[in-house]
Amino acid sequence: MSIEEEKLIIDSPMSDEDIEEFLVTLSQEQIKKVIIKEDDIASSIIQAIWCSKKEVKVKSEFF
Repeated sequence: MSIEEEKLIIDSPMSDEDIEEFLVTLSQEQIKKVIIKEDDIASSIIQAIWCSKKEVKVKSEFF
């Protein structure tokens, strides 16, 4: 993870638990794919966090 990406995560209005959940549930490949898709990196990070949370909830219901 680059320093710029780390700063975006740390500067976002998330609690420590949210940041931890984000890092655990979102792989580097997923982060890269989401950032590449959008011009606005900050909104991409937010989208990635929400997608990640939805995926985790779906997985926990099925398994």
